[in-house]
Amino acid sequence: MVLPMVPPPPPKSLRLKLIASGYTSANACSLLSALVRPGDSKTVWSGFCFWRHGGSLDWVDLGAGRGAEGWVALCGLYLFGLRVPAEAFEGCLSPELLEGLREAGLLPDAEGGCYEAEFQIFPHSLHPSKSDPSNFVYFLTDLPRPDADAVMPIGYDTLEMLSFIALSSPGTAAAAAVSALDVCCGSGALGVWYKFLRGSGDVAVTSVDVNARCLEVTRYNGALNGARTEAVEGSAKDEGVYEGKELVISNPPFVALPASARSVGYAKAGWEGMDVVDAIVSNAGAAELWMVTELPNPRTIDLKARAGALGVGYVVGWVEADVE
Repeated sequence: MVLPMVPPPPPKSLRLKLIASGYTSANACSLLSALVRPGDSKTVWSGFCFWRHGGSLDWVDLGAGRGAEGWVALCGLYLFGLRVPAEAFEGCLSPELLEGLREAGLLPDAEGGCYEAEFQIFPHSLHPSKSDPSNFVYFLTDLPRPDADAVMPIGYDTLEMLSFIALSSPGTAAAAAVSALDVCCGSGALGVWYKFLRGSGDVAVTSVDVNARCLEVTRYNGALNGARTEAVEGSAKDEGVYEGKELVISNPPFVALPASARSVGYAKAGWEGMDVVDAIVSNAGAAELWMVTELPNPRTIDLKARAGALGVGYVVGWVEADVE
């Protein structure tokens, strides 16, 4: 399978058109909750759970058809990954939005009378109940794919860190940082979100990844949300990428896999799952560090103690569990 080409960065006006359509985190989450059984653990909202439900849903399950609200159509196509009938899709979206999606390379030609998205477009917001346009962002990323250079979809860990950034930025040293680093940036969601919250012009954010496709997607998301970061190819193990940074943000690979294991690139982190995490903690230096990760075996890897010794401000997402 060949991954689709990442389209060139879109105009910021596309974001405003998506907001106007009602395609928001609150509406998307309410639709998902209405479709699953009460108590279903998959109601936890992430890109992965949307995609998993997409395998067992169809357009009719969404209660969609002629006269359906536009955001329902957008959820079906860009979150659930459904094949959506072109006639119904075009019938409930404004011509301006359809034109914007085509110009942005997000609406491929309908095949067999249906549209099928090549990318996921994930809506996120600071305050789901507020309608102010400054409240909403959208993240383009790959739908879950087995390709080695695929970009990680928005998952639970990403959502946790997005919330942590929003809650922790005010009143901390990070709120005054003038130089921040999003290392192992993937879709660029963390760095773009931090830049978005800080506003333009008062902080320089560098997004670093070894995957060139991730950098393309990061540039796309920065342009879409009016929160551009400097996307640079580089490794978490390269001390130079941390130079001069006051804040380091990361959702790095932490899956314990041997080198011979076949896996997508964003998951593999050595047989202990610590190769990338170790490098970030060691190289962050005096910078404040915000990281979401797991500790495969805290009995043998006392990362928290080392983080404290290095003067790291925040390390989040610890999993207190031993692996024999």
